[in-house]
Amino acid sequence: MRVVVFSAIALLILVPLGRFLYMVVPATGVLSDFSTVAVDQCRAIESAPGPEDIQIDHSTGIAYISAAQRRGRTDGHLDGMYTLDLNDPDAKPRLMERDGPSDFVPHGISLLEEEQLLFVISHPSTGHTVEVFKIEENRLAHLRTITSELFIEPNDIVAFKPDTFYVSNFQNARDGIGLTVERYLGLPVTNIVQFADGQASIAVDGLVSANGVNISKDGSELYVAELLAQKMNTFQRDPATGKLGKRQRFSIGTAADNIDVGSDGDLYIATHPNLLAFAAHAENENATSPSQIIRINPSTHAQETVFMSIDGEFNGSSVGAFWEGNLLLGNVHDPQIMRCSL
Repeated sequence: MRVVVFSAIALLILVPLGRFLYMVVPATGVLSDFSTVAVDQCRAIESAPGPEDIQIDHSTGIAYISAAQRRGRTDGHLDGMYTLDLNDPDAKPRLMERDGPSDFVPHGISLLEEEQLLFVISHPSTGHTVEVFKIEENRLAHLRTITSELFIEPNDIVAFKPDTFYVSNFQNARDGIGLTVERYLGLPVTNIVQFADGQASIAVDGLVSANGVNISKDGSELYVAELLAQKMNTFQRDPATGKLGKRQRFSIGTAADNIDVGSDGDLYIATHPNLLAFAAHAENENATSPSQIIRINPSTHAQETVFMSIDGEFNGSSVGAFWEGNLLLGNVHDPQIMRCSL
């Protein structure tokens, strides 16, 4: 009996420990060597704190930037949507006027270019919402607020119709020990929510810290990043209904954040190659957090690093948006974006 008890205790200890070592340790970056890539081809541009997501209107060269103060949050008076005219090499981000909710903390965004609609995940004090705006020059006209009990911790969003979109939930537990266990063991408990016909439903389940989400240019594929698992997913989808089919899942060897789809169909993915350093930078602005942008061919899965900063030139990269040979980088905390010529 005593042997059975000790065996059970050993299993309770070793199984979670094994899960931690297998899932979380590689994501910390402690097993990897890094070197600088293309930093000398970039220049810093001052911005509001936390320009976490960027969408570029390829027909105009205007970048839409979602910014919110997350480290040492005070009144968030700089939170908002900004524009940057990429046609002007000396342009600075401009805060967009808008109507709609006063408690507005923007995060992931999605742009429907043809309709000039901007979808924005917001984290007001009352919960999580998706705000939909009509773009009117440098002003956002608020159209509607969308809420759902399925928006647990929405991180990124991609719209493919004016009333239809996907949202990634970065976590499943809302707080407490459940959230701690989920994060430290890298449990496959997060999901992708589809909103269509006025209703939200779970489109994909069983993901490890679902993060960036995007669709191919022709709408036939959905791309989903799993941050802690260091994996990318490609789902076949019906462009008309959004219904998902066959799934491909492959390793990328780094913790993926937001996904941008280039004009050639390649994926530009911002990653955090050292999550321990990223966590330290979230607490201390003087701590450095390596930034990496990788380019992936979604058909062959061929991968290359097109940007890497390891010495604090740019910390905590969250997005790399590609436009006519330029890469526009955003990050989670700092008042800075980076424009690179590749």
